[in-house]
Amino acid sequence: MKATPLLPLLLVGAYAATVPSSRAADSIYRSQDFEQTAAEITDCPGHVLIKRHPELTYVSGPTTPGTFISGAWSQSTHDYTWLIIATSTGATSSHIDLHTKSTKPGEIEEVWRVIEECAKQ
Repeated sequence: MKATPLLPLLLVGAYAATVPSSRAADSIYRSQDFEQTAAEITDCPGHVLIKRHPELTYVSGPTTPGTFISGAWSQSTHDYTWLIIATSTGATSSHIDLHTKSTKPGEIEEVWRVIEECAKQ
């Protein structure tokens, strides 16, 4: 089985610099607190979703201390289609906001289900 690596953190760093301006046109699909670290709750969905959708370009990594992002990147618009922003709320807990920008309802619902699956691990 061929493993699909997540994009390098260099791309994430460049991407993270665009997040504040990019989020102006998005909306929060759902928010919730989880008993997973911010790194765990953003990393796991990518590993699950790229197995299901090998065409997915997934970015993941830290932005500021205690905050991690991950999401699907659109090569055509050079922006994300959905984005998880996780902030640490304790040593083993975090709060996430799932942002949607240009995702179909079924796609964003699948992302949320995967986040919930990851939180149970």
